[in-house]
Amino acid sequence: MDEYGYLDQNTTARTTTFREFEGTIIDWSWFFHKKTGKIPFLIRKDIMASDEAIVAVIGHEMFELEMLRTIFAGGAPVELWEAETSPHNPGNIHWQT
Repeated sequence: MDEYGYLDQNTTARTTTFREFEGTIIDWSWFFHKKTGKIPFLIRKDIMASDEAIVAVIGHEMFELEMLRTIFAGGAPVELWEAETSPHNPGNIHWQT
C-alpha cells in the first residue's frame, strides 16, 4: 500500500519500474523481486476503502501482467515495456482493460 503518497490521484497502482538504457532487452524474470520472488505492486491507499475499487484495480493489474508475461517471456526491449504500460499511449495493453 502506498503509505508515502508516491502515486498521484491519476495513478491507482503501479508495478515494477525499469530504469534501463534504451535498447536494453528485459526478460520476464526481471519483473520479480530478488528477495521475495514475487512481483511487487504499489496500490494507492484510498483504493483499499472500496471493495469494488480493490477488485477493479487488482483485476486491471493482473490482466496487464498476463499480457506482459507473453511479450517478455522471451525478452523484449525496455521501450516496449514503456509503450505498453504508459497511460499516455491509448490502444496499448494498459488501455485494454
